[in-house]
Amino acid sequence: MRMWPQKFNSLRITGIVLILLAATIGAGSVWIWMHSHAAWQSHLQRAFNSGLRLSDILREQASPPSDLGITQLKPNDILIANKGKFGLLTDQSATPYVTVFSLKVSGPKLRTQETLSLAIVSSDLQYPVREIAKTKDGSAAVALGDVTRLLASYCSDPILFARYQDGYWYKIDGSKVWGCDAAPTDRRPLAVLLALLGLGFLILRLQDMAANFSAYAALLGAQRRSDTNETSPVEGPLELLEIANQVEAYRERERDALEKRAMVLSAVSHDLGTPATRARLRIALIEDEELRQKLERDIDQMTHMIDSILNYTRSELSAERPRRLSLRALISAIVDDYQDLGHPVTLAAGPPVKIKMQHSVFDRNPRSRAFNMHGLHQVIVTARPLALRRAATNLIENALKYGRRAHVTLEANATQAHLTIADQGGRIDPELIAMLTTPFSRGENSKANPGFGLGLTIVDTIASQHEGSLTFEQGAQGLNVRFTIQR
Repeated sequence: MRMWPQKFNSLRITGIVLILLAATIGAGSVWIWMHSHAAWQSHLQRAFNSGLRLSDILREQASPPSDLGITQLKPNDILIANKGKFGLLTDQSATPYVTVFSLKVSGPKLRTQETLSLAIVSSDLQYPVREIAKTKDGSAAVALGDVTRLLASYCSDPILFARYQDGYWYKIDGSKVWGCDAAPTDRRPLAVLLALLGLGFLILRLQDMAANFSAYAALLGAQRRSDTNETSPVEGPLELLEIANQVEAYRERERDALEKRAMVLSAVSHDLGTPATRARLRIALIEDEELRQKLERDIDQMTHMIDSILNYTRSELSAERPRRLSLRALISAIVDDYQDLGHPVTLAAGPPVKIKMQHSVFDRNPRSRAFNMHGLHQVIVTARPLALRRAATNLIENALKYGRRAHVTLEANATQAHLTIADQGGRIDPELIAMLTTPFSRGENSKANPGFGLGLTIVDTIASQHEGSLTFEQGAQGLNVRFTIQR
């Protein structure tokens, strides 16, 4: 989703905007939190100060402030209050929540420890008065201040009843101090929500930008697998669009260079055909048999070199379109061709596949609902058939040329297909194994065999075109070559 014009859709501008937005949201959330916290602290402090004044009013019978309504209970209500049945007082609705407790008050001005009896009547909750222990200085003012601050911490509009020593019971209406209407609006959850929403927006924005790069990478992979030159529209920041343009330009230059190289090599091969034919005719007139055979081998080597380079260039071009095919059928046909010619090439049978069957009423043995199917099974891949045939043929030819035999194994999983060719060529130097895919690189045992060191390079190129790999490992009797492609 594009949030602003394309000319402003760059990583630099987006990063600056996101940083400023994050700083603004963070500062706003912190301000809201601190402002609301300060308001609540002021509210609780006001309630605490009211408790301090209330203690003096109860002990000295002073006039109450305007924000506290203090009335002495009637004689009948005093008897009920002495029994602790505050829910039955006059003009008091029955309530299930009555908190009755007392505070032991002592101080330097008091000769003996005195008692402050309190009762909290609420229709919503029972207050956790156990949180209020003896005050640090033992004064009644601080003790009662802790109580009123506790009342202000909850929104329940409680009524406080208090009695100092054995005096009268007083009903204290402090709704203007510790009631719900007196409490400030707690905006701290709003601050947390704002911070979470801002954080979520930033994460989604970053994921959106990352998704653009991931989508472009997937597009390149799809174009590579399908070998298409069609360009698809790329969405994202300006930097990604610039990268896409440069990649497309680079691919176009590389393809043009490969096509020109192939045309030149094809022209050279065609031009060399006529002189090579004339040379063969003239060589046939030479009476010296040994000299004639040497010259014919030189001409054959020259033409074979040109054909090898052409095959390598064509493999790089990968002009063949991928399609769905059975890799098992393709490899089986290749192995059969070699066996018909008498070459020691074998294809290993795949592992058994367990087939589950639905139970039928006609089954004599209802427990046998599965069986193992042995033999060769189809491995369906999306690939270039001619390229795969060339790769498999090169690997088998190398195994026969340098390892006397070729044992082919085909395995597959949900995402990959693995073709393994094992020979009996003995042990190979690990340093030589690492150089096998290098163009024009050949081992010491290849001196007696014709070639130019491009066979495995072509196979490696074909594996890369199929998002696969070509690996080598030393087997029990020789070299194991593993050709892997994506399905």
